Amino acid sequence: MFLSCFKKKITGFTLIELLITIAILGILSTIAYTNLSGGTERAEQAKIKTEVQGLRAVALIYKADNASYTGLCAATTDFYTQLLPITTPATTGGCITNGSGSTYVAFRAYPVARGSELGWCIDSTGKSKAYTTTPTTFCP
Repeated sequence: MFLSCFKKKITGFTLIELLITIAILGILSTIAYTNLSGGTERAEQAKIKTEVQGLRAVALIYKADNASYTGLCAATTDFYTQLLPITTPATTGGCITNGSGSTYVAFRAYPVARGSELGWCIDSTGKSKAYTTTPTTFCP
């Protein structure tokens, strides 16, 4: 009994408990970072894909009004200004029609390439897909 009154109760965490907690927090933060990194690029790529796919209707209306795709890719058309908006000067892409105006291919590059995919393209045959080489007549 006499000795028990001299013993102090030690409260708090041991060094091992603190190190384990720090290690667990480090692992969790690494997992969270790897899952969330690149989210902005993926969102921008999805936006470009949706916008370019939506241009197919604009091209069909243009052809209905003009009987061909000739002039579709002129910088003054709604098609071209929607394909390469002035608000994003870093965006690159293009629009090509053949000599007779019977076909077109339009493409817009991703801000950051996604593996081998450089961007998204649509063409007059109805294709809409990612491209790995710059399109010239149809989506590759």
